[in-house]
Amino acid sequence: YVCKDKMDKLKIAPLSVSMFDIELCKTLGRAIANVDNNVCIIASSDFTHYGLNYNYVPFAHNKKEGIYAMDKKAIDFILNLDTESFLDYKKKINATICGAGPIAILMETMKNLKVKKGRLLRYYTSGDITKDYSNAVGYASLVF
Repeated sequence: YVCKDKMDKLKIAPLSVSMFDIELCKTLGRAIANVDNNVCIIASSDFTHYGLNYNYVPFAHNKKEGIYAMDKKAIDFILNLDTESFLDYKKKINATICGAGPIAILMETMKNLKVKKGRLLRYYTSGDITKDYSNAVGYASLVF
């Protein structure tokens, strides 16, 4: 609804990415950065999906702290536009960040637009709402 008064002029170009590597992210980042500069770019993803429901239990104790720590490290790489470290970290810990490809493409786009750093607006997990961290998902909103 940010642009509801301009809906007749609003154009959306969705890009869905499931398979990716760093070179594809760089190529798409350059291409997107060369599009008209009057755009809003959104990458959507959850962060850690922890628990038996997600078949991801890298630790059994201090679940909240563990989820927060894993997501914080990934978020720090994103905020600093360190795409390669972000993707290496995801692979190293087998992170369940389902939108890592779109995030990496966004990071490469921001670098091509000469953005230096992002800002974390908000982070929480579903466990913060339900008070149950046995199966919880991390969420973050960031802006560049």
